[in-house]
Amino acid sequence: MHWILASLLSALFLGVYELCTKHAVRENAVMPVLFFSTLTGAGVWFALLGVEAIHPGLLPASLVTDALTPFQHLQLALKSAIVAASWVFTYFAIKHLPLSLGSPIRSMNESVADFVRCNSDFGRAADSAGMSGGDDDDPFVHRTFICRQP
Repeated sequence: MHWILASLLSALFLGVYELCTKHAVRENAVMPVLFFSTLTGAGVWFALLGVEAIHPGLLPASLVTDALTPFQHLQLALKSAIVAASWVFTYFAIKHLPLSLGSPIRSMNESVADFVRCNSDFGRAADSAGMSGGDDDDPFVHRTFICRQP
């Protein structure tokens, strides 16, 4: 698929997602909408985990996860708390701001996270350990451009 077509499709689906989110929180409380949205996503993953448990090797390798250590579970819990707080603030922004202001706030979350990761000690350590999110030879990986040192 040509990259321009893929970009347009991505923008279309992101716009539809934003409109649906705005419609969902318009006359509802934010926390129940966020809860059921998260529950829906968790249901999809639980179904995939069930398929993998019943029929190992049936799913593609990109959908199969490795076992985590207790320390990795703590890291995942910390990241989950940070993401949950971000989602709560973002959903409140979408509810109370016009869509033309709320959508850029959502898109800034990724950019700010990349900026912080790449300009912190953890980001530099992750890049030197080869965990920058992509292969340095791949020019299409967004994080490679941000984290590349001159």
